[in-house]
Amino acid sequence: MPFFLIFFYVTLKFSWSKEAKEEHGKEVLKKASLYSLPLFPVGWLGLDMFHRYIQAVTLETYRDFMLLLLLIMMTVYGASITVFKNRTAHN
Repeated sequence: MPFFLIFFYVTLKFSWSKEAKEEHGKEVLKKASLYSLPLFPVGWLGLDMFHRYIQAVTLETYRDFMLLLLLIMMTVYGASITVFKNRTAHN
């Protein structure tokens, strides 16, 4: 949970900055989205396949897994912003 809060702060801080409005910032956000957004549908598909073919999943487990997927996706998004922002700053 601390990683999520840290990277959520990074995401908000970068998204509201002037740097995010410039061309460089838009590229950083685009690359970060490219890495983080596919995690949700892939995780959802994995859970659905598990539910259909291996074992039935309760509604509570399904809800908790979706929340976990959302937290992981936002953490990866914030981490990607940090990495791409720092990587392009050095180039």
